[in-house]
Amino acid sequence: MQRYYTQNDMLLMFEKDKVEIGQFLGQQGELDAKRTAIAETQRQLATVTGQLAHEARDIVASRLVQDNPVVARLKQDQAKLVAARDAMLVRYRPDSPDIRDMDDQIAAIGKQLAGQAPQGVQQTSIARNSGYDALRAAKATLEAKLAGDRAGLATLSADVSAKRQEIDRIPQKMKESHDLGRAHDALEKTYLALQDKLMTAAVTAATAQSAPSAIQVVEGASLPDKPIAPQTKLLLIAAIIVGLGAGVMAAVTLDLVRDRANRFRLTQPDAPFPLIAIVEQDRAFALRLFQR
Repeated sequence: MQRYYTQNDMLLMFEKDKVEIGQFLGQQGELDAKRTAIAETQRQLATVTGQLAHEARDIVASRLVQDNPVVARLKQDQAKLVAARDAMLVRYRPDSPDIRDMDDQIAAIGKQLAGQAPQGVQQTSIARNSGYDALRAAKATLEAKLAGDRAGLATLSADVSAKRQEIDRIPQKMKESHDLGRAHDALEKTYLALQDKLMTAAVTAATAQSAPSAIQVVEGASLPDKPIAPQTKLLLIAAIIVGLGAGVMAAVTLDLVRDRANRFRLTQPDAPFPLIAIVEQDRAFALRLFQR
């Protein structure tokens, strides 16, 4: 019966059980919502942690850039050499040694210019990254929220487990209620049967009282003054008589069965041995004889 009630969700017999089941379902919904919130918080925390790992703690707030003075000086020297070469081309041929030497100097200055940056950083200001601080604050907030949700989840899980034990007892309570109902029905049937019998007895008694009596008392009963049985004196007298008779009969029977020698038999004419003399009894000799 308990298994049938549990499998078919027949757990709504009493109003208190209905309230408990409603509370249990509500707590289960809160438990699922809390688990979903924890999962979402963990996802957000993982995202913020990944962003924080790629975010720089400090950033360049400002940078002062100026022209490279070496480049300016090299350009001036190059311009002077170019002007001097142009002036020498008036007097010398382009393939003359002086012109080639001037070209070599101009080429060397060009190589130096190529190796120098046109501008240089003179001053740099480093500041704290506001995005990094915002991510750290968001991470701390998410961690605190996650810790609170986990603590609430543990408390809610304990409440749900305790409520689940109460819900599991509902089939047993229904069985006990069913048994008590059956016992109540049996007692009610017995009570109704007794009421019917009492009603029948009352009707019979009323009918007997209203009907004329067909029985008359002829002689009233009286209590005896002494007991009828057992009659002790009569039993003692009868026992004495029966005992004496039985003793005499036993003695005669023994005397007839056992062929003992005595004066009576020895004095008879047909005795097997003749009687020679009669000796008086010697009690002392007899006692010594039998003691041996």
